[in-house]
Amino acid sequence: MSLNIYTRPLTLTSQFSFCGLPLRLDSYAGCAFRCAYCFALYRGGNNGGDSVRPAVALTLKRIFERALQSQEEKPGVIAQFLRRRVPVHFGGMSDPFQPAEIRYRITESFLQVLAAHHYPTVISTKSSMVATQSYLDLLKEIGNVVVQFSFSSTRDETARLVEPFSSPPSELLRTMSVLTRHGIHVTCRWQPYIPGVSESAAEFLPRVASTGCSHVGFEHLKLPVEHQNPLWKGLMRAVSRNLHDDYKLLGARLDGREYVLPIEYKLPKTLEVASLTKKQGMTFGAADNELQYVSDTDCCCSGVDQFPG
Repeated sequence: MSLNIYTRPLTLTSQFSFCGLPLRLDSYAGCAFRCAYCFALYRGGNNGGDSVRPAVALTLKRIFERALQSQEEKPGVIAQFLRRRVPVHFGGMSDPFQPAEIRYRITESFLQVLAAHHYPTVISTKSSMVATQSYLDLLKEIGNVVVQFSFSSTRDETARLVEPFSSPPSELLRTMSVLTRHGIHVTCRWQPYIPGVSESAAEFLPRVASTGCSHVGFEHLKLPVEHQNPLWKGLMRAVSRNLHDDYKLLGARLDGREYVLPIEYKLPKTLEVASLTKKQGMTFGAADNELQYVSDTDCCCSGVDQFPG
C-alpha cells in the first residue's frame, strides 16, 4: 500500500470511554485548514504541513460489510458499535470538506456508504462545501444526520488571524441557514473559545441562533505546547500578547501536551454562555470535560442524543 494513502479511516477516539461519539471517521489524514489552535495538527498521523493523504474510497464499504454481514459471535469493538448503530463522528481529526475533497471525492464516497445504510452520522466541518447540491442530496438520503460547524469567532476579521484557510464565519453562517431550510439538523461548536480573542457570548450566540441552529457546544481553548504553527505568531502580534504567558497568569496547568485553564476561571464563563444559549432557544453542551454536568444533553459537543434516530 502506498505511503500516500490513509489506511485507517474508522477508529475509536481516545476518549471513547466517556465520549458520546466514540466512532471517529476521517476521509483524509492531515488537514489543509491548519487552524492555529488545532489539537490534531501534529497528532494522529498528521504532520502539520500541507500534506494530506486520502483514504481508500472502498474502505468504509468493506468495513460495513464485514461488520453487518459477518456471522462472528465475537466481532471487534468497532463492528459491535456499528451493529448497535452508534453514531459515527465524521471529521474527528481532519475536515471532510477540505480542498482535497474536490480532487479525491473520498468524503462523497463515504457519505454514499452511510446513506446506503441510513446510518446515524454527525459531521464536523468548517467548510461551506457541505451545502453544495450533491452533498446536500446525500445528507437528506442519510436521514439521521447532524452537521456541526466549528467557530472560534463569528467575526471574519478575527477568523482571518486564527483560521484563515477555512471558510469565513459569515459564509459558514449562511451555509447553516441553507441546511436548516432543507431540514438538516445543524449545531455549533464554539470550540475553542479563546480568552481575549473570541467575542462576547452576547454577540456570538444571536448570530448562531439566527441560522436555525439547535445546539451549542462550548469549550475553552486547550493551548497546545507545540509552537510550530506559524499562525500563532501572527495571532499574537495582532492581539499584542503572548497567549502562553496569558494562560500561565490565569493559572493554566500542563495536561499532557496542552495547557488547560483552571475550573475557577472556566466555570463562570461556561454558566454565562449556557444561560444565554438557552435564552436564544438552543440547547447547551459543556465540552470542557470537568464541566459536562452543566450540559443539557448527554452528548456535549453535538447534542446528537436529542434528535430522533
